[in-house]
Amino acid sequence: HWVESRETVPTIRALRDAAERARRHEVEHALKLLARGGVEPVIITGRDSPAVRRRVADLGITRALYGVHDKRAAAE
Repeated sequence: HWVESRETVPTIRALRDAAERARRHEVEHALKLLARGGVEPVIITGRDSPAVRRRVADLGITRALYGVHDKRAAAE
């Protein structure tokens, strides 16, 4: 069984990579639509790591709050 399941790993990886590309495209498209409508997106996240900050920067979002535990209060 291990050999058989090992052969499916490239397929699973390819599917995962394709899904990530599609998700990224959808997020970028949504951000463009928001910008056209005059809406500035803001990220409020409970996490704070270099990876999270890099992702936000890659998306071109300039307003973000990191390490927030009470998101409702931060949004007000």
